[in-house]
Amino acid sequence: LNRDERAGDSEIQAIAPVPNMWPTPGAAQFLGGLKPATLDNWRSLGRGPRYVKLGGRVFYEREELERFVAANTHESTASSA
Repeated sequence: LNRDERAGDSEIQAIAPVPNMWPTPGAAQFLGGLKPATLDNWRSLGRGPRYVKLGGRVFYEREELERFVAANTHESTASSA
């Protein structure tokens, strides 16, 4: 990570309630730069990574984001026969 990325991550951690939990913008950044609205939409559709809601704010645990990425990792677009 470069200096700016480390600073951004520490800013995200500073506003999260516990270590390794990120608010929606930080989670979207972790997931490859998705727009936070994408995660909002997925939540309303019952898709996307599991989340925690505290005081009206939504947070994502790093482990849940990693699980979500792993579950959506594919070898190819070809279907197995």
